[in-house]
Amino acid sequence: MKCNSGKWSFLLASGLAILPVAALADEVADQPATNKAGGIESEETIVVTARRFEEKLQDVPIAITAYTQQQLDERNVANPNDLAAFTPSLTANPRFGVENTTFSIRGFIQDVFTAPSVAVYFAEAVALRGASSVQSGEGAGPGSFFDLQNVQVLKGPQGTLFGRNTTGGAVLLVPRKPTSEFGGYVEGSYGNYDMTRLQGVVNIPVGEGGLRLGFDRMTRDGYIKNIGIGPDRMGNVNYIAGRISFLQPLTPDLENYTIATFAKSDTVGSTPQPTRCNSTAMLGNVPSGLMACDSLARIRATGDFYTVENPIEDPRSYLKQWQFINTTTWNVSDDVTLKNIVTYGELRNIVSQDPLGTYWKIRADDPVAGAQGTNGNYTGSVIFLAQANAAPGLYSNAQSTFTEELQLHAISLDGKLDWQAGGYFESSKTLDPYVGTKGRNLLLCSDIANLVCQSPYGATGSVTEGLRNTTYRDFGIYAQGIYSITDSLRLTAGIRYSENASKGIDEQRTYRFVGGRIITSCSNANGVLPDCIIVTPASGYFKTSAPTWLISLDYKPSVDTLLYAKYARGYRQGTVDSRSLAPYKTFGPEKLDSYEVGGKASWHGAVPGFLNLAAFYNDFGKQQFLNTWSDINGARTTTGIANTAQSRLYGLEADAGVEPFAGFRLTGGMTYLNTKLLEVNSPSVPPPGYPIVIESESVGRPFPLAPKFKSYVRAGYTLPIDDALGRLTLSGTWQHTSGYFSSGREFSHIDGYSTLNLAADWKDVGGAPLDLGFFVNNLTEKHYYTFATDTLSRGVVTALLGEPRTLGVRARVRFGSDAD
Repeated sequence: MKCNSGKWSFLLASGLAILPVAALADEVADQPATNKAGGIESEETIVVTARRFEEKLQDVPIAITAYTQQQLDERNVANPNDLAAFTPSLTANPRFGVENTTFSIRGFIQDVFTAPSVAVYFAEAVALRGASSVQSGEGAGPGSFFDLQNVQVLKGPQGTLFGRNTTGGAVLLVPRKPTSEFGGYVEGSYGNYDMTRLQGVVNIPVGEGGLRLGFDRMTRDGYIKNIGIGPDRMGNVNYIAGRISFLQPLTPDLENYTIATFAKSDTVGSTPQPTRCNSTAMLGNVPSGLMACDSLARIRATGDFYTVENPIEDPRSYLKQWQFINTTTWNVSDDVTLKNIVTYGELRNIVSQDPLGTYWKIRADDPVAGAQGTNGNYTGSVIFLAQANAAPGLYSNAQSTFTEELQLHAISLDGKLDWQAGGYFESSKTLDPYVGTKGRNLLLCSDIANLVCQSPYGATGSVTEGLRNTTYRDFGIYAQGIYSITDSLRLTAGIRYSENASKGIDEQRTYRFVGGRIITSCSNANGVLPDCIIVTPASGYFKTSAPTWLISLDYKPSVDTLLYAKYARGYRQGTVDSRSLAPYKTFGPEKLDSYEVGGKASWHGAVPGFLNLAAFYNDFGKQQFLNTWSDINGARTTTGIANTAQSRLYGLEADAGVEPFAGFRLTGGMTYLNTKLLEVNSPSVPPPGYPIVIESESVGRPFPLAPKFKSYVRAGYTLPIDDALGRLTLSGTWQHTSGYFSSGREFSHIDGYSTLNLAADWKDVGGAPLDLGFFVNNLTEKHYYTFATDTLSRGVVTALLGEPRTLGVRARVRFGSDAD
């Protein structure tokens, strides 16, 4: 490790700033607790499983943000974007739609065809892996946010105890377990844009265990008005999710817990909106800039911010996934527990959309394709720059994931050493012989499957086809221990060794239409017609491996105060990239050195509250970086990942809550994130056919999807009404995100924005097991974007639209034990 005085100065200053947390808690430690139901104290006593066993949130020396299901409901969290809005360190990448959203924590993002930088776990089972050029899987899919015990966002590398090796962190979704009591609920919601949502859960006792059944169904019309081709509205919601869980004690010391989940979503997706154009841009003989400016003018003429021009006749975003999770726990003795977790699941999706939002109408004055065009008259015909479209008859992605994990947890040395060890295996395979895409570029096609196309601009347009089959195998062994040096001082140390293997087979072809003829070529220079098959690597598997570790020291000066410091090594595997062209069909692993100091404090008495602070510094080396090249006309581009970058990042995080007087609660959180790409060494060898390097503009800039400031404040007041009437709480939440870049390009910048949400929740209405709620999100109808793509050199910048004002009501009827 290199000596970095700035790093140590930052951490030392942050550590000194955190020390007053201990003093603050000690001042009020002797005051009597108030134990107000549903108040601040119930928030800071959430039980989490960040270290693979149950602990109070405030006792874990890890930066964590956690929410109970009640808190998720109060914030109207229904998808990953909603969760990210209330979690300052967490950012959602919505580029390919809500169904395919991936997470970023502390600025660590996932590019297509790379392993996730943030791992998502449901009931300790890793999310199903995706393997397409469109991000899918490896996130929190539709219907993930109902009937949960809690959601935990773990910040920083979690590379010792969890199955996937990551650099950013992990998101844990913990479902409610079945119980031996009968109970459940039915909930219905209705809102604008004809939003309807129905949930139902029933728990049925079975012996000393139970069977729990649940479903979540939601539909909503699109909020985006389309004046182009295809549906009138886009950005709709249409999913159904189901869950069955069975918990059964086999003996007093042996328990089996089985979960089966299912989710299906089928929408028209969304398309970006042009926000900027360059009228002088040309793609060979295509006046792309003029057509882009025409599109922008048509949209602005409507006066409606939520207007786009979609160029795809039948856009679609389809996802279906299911997963089986079986956990067997054996309490060998009071001090030894053995747990086995086995999972299997399948994910399939179909994506058909224009990710660039380019609805380009050929102009009458176009000298090539206009009224007097040398290639014929195509005036008014619509072409577009790129298409993410599943190949006819195939899925964009179809992948199975099997995992097996064995854990041993024990307490030794008269209770001074709490340790665990285990092994992890994962196998992920493409379910079909091939998955992939087939899309057109600057062409007119009436039947793309059979290549019935016209090319208004001759050889400039093309159809590209990419079929692939990818296999992953991952193996890891780990051990971690917590040693109590004294009653107040603990040392934690852990190590893991990971080995990751992958293999890819692909067929990539390019079709051009010149003079009535179809000219076919292999996109990969090493491919041979007609199959164009490339196997990566040529024999065996492409393998990467590395150890990761963690060492931390935590000190509890009082029962309600925790101070800690830790160092961790993070690792994200290299893998094959079947989408890319040689010589970029594999890339190596990246590593991270993470340093963190933090403090957590809770206090009781007349004004209870909590305060959690963390400061971190990361050195990021051998970074997997997405490089871009274009053909000689600039009409087509290709990308490839190489370990060519180095970065550093540091920041501060805070979560706090206080109850100034009975019934009134203030909570909030903030993150300051300073990220910088220090250098990028562009690869010297371009892929064949793409000789022009599109130089990165990101050196010296912040990471993509890494806003410097992100914060929220929530105020809630429970009205002092008679208990016989129930408990009525009014709340408001203000959320702010500062400006950020979506990529390394100059005009991918997203302006900062703030939104205001209001809610009213009435529990136990009139003393009955009935809950009513009202919510409004984005009360002020703030217009904002969430992701931008800068292709201004080719004529246009486009961006995805943030959601407008949404409002609705809900009602829940509880029965059985849930009615108490």
